[in-house]
Amino acid sequence: SSVLSSGINAEYGGAGQGHSEPAGFDVRYLLKATEVEKERLFELTEMLNDRISLLERGITEKDTAIRHFNRQVVELEKVIEKLKSKKLPRCDGCNQKASINYPPDESRVDILEDEVEVLKCHLDAVSEERKSDISKYKHLLEQSRGVFLSALKQYQPGV
Repeated sequence: SSVLSSGINAEYGGAGQGHSEPAGFDVRYLLKATEVEKERLFELTEMLNDRISLLERGITEKDTAIRHFNRQVVELEKVIEKLKSKKLPRCDGCNQKASINYPPDESRVDILEDEVEVLKCHLDAVSEERKSDISKYKHLLEQSRGVFLSALKQYQPGV
């Protein structure tokens, strides 16, 4: 730090060498502002990594649930195929084949519509989280700008 500070002091005419900067020009304030910004960026990175981990865990759980449901669907389709291939019993009273009622296509559409609604709600929630993140990032950016501007004003009183 002292090598960097003395190198910058010598380059910019610090320590009263007759240049336009005030005597004793020191980069300590700028270095401190840089350290503060570095800490804020680490906090932001940690927050983003936590959010990513949370989302990845959610995706893994959902993938597991989807695989489980897909297995159930395959098993149910096998049962349906077995039932379709079997001969239907006859009704002794009327001498007609009995019928098996399958769910109508409208109920399948209703199920799919419900799933779409759930996905929309999840998408809206993720969208709100991202909007919140963006506002936090903007706030951090404004704070960082303020820190750097105040550090620059300490070095250049005319700004």
